[in-house]
Amino acid sequence: MEASVIPAKVDVKKDKSLTIVWADGVTSSFDLAMLRCVCPCAKCKEERTQSKKSLLRVLPGNYTDDLKLAAAELVGNYAIRLIWTDGHDLGIYSFVFLRELGERMAK
Repeated sequence: MEASVIPAKVDVKKDKSLTIVWADGVTSSFDLAMLRCVCPCAKCKEERTQSKKSLLRVLPGNYTDDLKLAAAELVGNYAIRLIWTDGHDLGIYSFVFLRELGERMAK
């Protein structure tokens, strides 16, 4: 795996952000609401495709609390799984996906 997609440090603030310092020294910071909107799981991808929007806040209709992370878990050495307070737990965010997302946001 290339150093550009290997995290040296992962910092999760459950009510605010996810920050990754990559092995090559680059830092990527992500707002949680944005990460929820780009959830890579099949269900969320399908809902974004049907709505023809690249970003979609997919929350249960009766969810009124602030969106936060309930937990974050490493998945092997290639991804992080984000578990949301709205009950959604299917999103596995690969480090390749997060690095590319971080680079697009920096432009």
